[in-house]
Amino acid sequence: MTGLTGQRSHLSLLVGFVAAACGYIFLLEPWGHDTWYHLQRLMDIESQFQSGTLRAYFAENAAQGKGLPVWIYYSQWIYWPPLLLDSLGVGPLVSLKIVYCGLLLTCCAGCYRLLKLHSDGPQAVLGTLLFVTSNYVIGEIFQRSAYAEFFSVAMLPFLLCALNGVLRHGGTAKMAAVVLFSAVMILSHPLSFMNSGYAVVAYGVYVGLRWQLPARRFLTLCALLLLALAITAFYWLPAVVETRFVLGAEGVPKIVKLRTEDQEPAPHEFEAC
Repeated sequence: MTGLTGQRSHLSLLVGFVAAACGYIFLLEPWGHDTWYHLQRLMDIESQFQSGTLRAYFAENAAQGKGLPVWIYYSQWIYWPPLLLDSLGVGPLVSLKIVYCGLLLTCCAGCYRLLKLHSDGPQAVLGTLLFVTSNYVIGEIFQRSAYAEFFSVAMLPFLLCALNGVLRHGGTAKMAAVVLFSAVMILSHPLSFMNSGYAVVAYGVYVGLRWQLPARRFLTLCALLLLALAITAFYWLPAVVETRFVLGAEGVPKIVKLRTEDQEPAPHEFEAC
């Protein structure tokens, strides 16, 4: 009875936090540092998609229309869910807000499912509450508005659940889930997938040691992760090779500096504007 009461208490706190978080996102604009950047990128992808460009390379509405090739390394596919909502008449900013809330709910569901594999209900709910109220999650959503990163991180708990299933039980569905969630994480934010590699390895070792699993199951898992990398190579491989040529801020036209009449212009003052 005490456990049931504790679970209800933790669940009430979790539901209350998620509701407050969604309300915060919908009522405030902007609610993070990069909100308007993501809105601009969403509208850029929408414009290119309507003109028939399914794979964007140049950001056509950046740098006064000169178009830096930021889509070589920055994911365009994370904007397809809000683009779908926008096509239904929701509006671009509201569409982004809905997807943010959906990602938060996805993160909660995945975290609970993962913890439920190793604990009872009340502990799983409490662990989920502690994770989604951690500085990292709050900073990702409310402070930084790191859409791409959180899109990737929200899939990590489900990836670990699928990893657990492959190592312990096997099965085509579990193997497909590992490939699917790995691919989504890579296509959302490759750096977040790389950073999560430590968690994937640590959790895999934990599962293997706890259940005394044979080494061949880890070979299967490695093959699945390599398959996910192969499927998404069309995106991350050019990003790795070509990103250094994008130049970033160096490619943005420079502002002509003001000078007094008795000053000689420096050579760099009349570079392209």
